[in-house]
Amino acid sequence: KPRSAAISRCYYKAALCTPPVLSFTFHLDNRLPSSLNVSIAETEEEFRQLSATWNRLASACGDSLLFQHEWFEAAWAWRRQNASLSIFLARDASGLVGIMPLIRVCESDGILPLRRLEFLTVPDTQLCDLIAAPADRRRVSEAFCAELRRRNNEWDRLVLRFLDDGGTALGDFKDELAAPS
Repeated sequence: KPRSAAISRCYYKAALCTPPVLSFTFHLDNRLPSSLNVSIAETEEEFRQLSATWNRLASACGDSLLFQHEWFEAAWAWRRQNASLSIFLARDASGLVGIMPLIRVCESDGILPLRRLEFLTVPDTQLCDLIAAPADRRRVSEAFCAELRRRNNEWDRLVLRFLDDGGTALGDFKDELAAPS
C-alpha cells in the first residue's frame, strides 16, 4: 500500500499534515553532488517540452504508465487552478537522468500562510515517486535533496503521498533530508 511522508521545518510541526506516516525535522546542509545539474521546470511550456525526454526516461526505468508524462499532464490539468509547477530535473552529461514531479500549493493553517511542495497527483493517483534509473536513483535523490535544502526559503512543508514502501523518495529522502523527530 502506498505511504505518505511529511517533511517540515522544525518550527512547523508535522502534525499539520493529514495524517503523516513519517514525520521529520529539517536539516540544513548545502551539499550538492557536482556530477548533476538540477533545474526546476515552473512553466507549462517547460513542462510540455519535457514530454518526449520524460517518457524515454520513464520507459528506460521500467516505470509504469503512472510515471509517463501524459499521466502528469492530466494531473496538471486538474491541479493547475490551485497550484504552480515545481518539477525538479536532474541532468548529467548524457542528458535527463531524474525527475521529481512536484507542485507548490499555498495554504493557511489559520494563522500563517504555508507553502507546501507535494507530488503532482490527483485523488485517484495510486503511486508516485522520483523517476530515475535504478543505477542513478541515489545520486538523483541526493541532488534533489540538496536542491530542496538550497531552496529552503521557498517552501515550508514537503508532503510526499502515494509512496511505495521500497520507493526512492521514502527511503532516500528519509536518510538525506531528515532525522526522526
